[in-house]
Amino acid sequence: MYQLSARFGDVLRNSWYTDAVYWAREEGVLTGYDAQTFGPEDPITREQLALALYQYSAVKGYDTGVHSDLSAFADRDRASSWAEHALCWAVEHRIMSGKGDGLMDPPGPAPRAEVAQLPISHLENVDTAGYFH
Repeated sequence: MYQLSARFGDVLRNSWYTDAVYWAREEGVLTGYDAQTFGPEDPITREQLALALYQYSAVKGYDTGVHSDLSAFADRDRASSWAEHALCWAVEHRIMSGKGDGLMDPPGPAPRAEVAQLPISHLENVDTAGYFH
């Protein structure tokens, strides 16, 4: 169990996800909304998920450079500024694609099926591809 001086007020000490939440924060993979709030029961958006995978890749030492943009998506202006680089990276490395009709839907929810597919795409396109710094 992670012994942190600052705990999230909404993360129960002995919940099934407690260690994972604090590991993710310690490693820089996920943060909370602020220092006191994690939102463990909140749904995750596509851009939040892209950022988490991007930050995980950075922690693992994979190349997180981006050589493309979101110009192929009609709703690219809906991407939050804090997530744009991660979304570009996720698209470039074939981890995430659009939802059809030229849309990315960055602030939209990531359905469970998509959450299940993204680690596989990460494994196939980043982990085993040798994209290291």
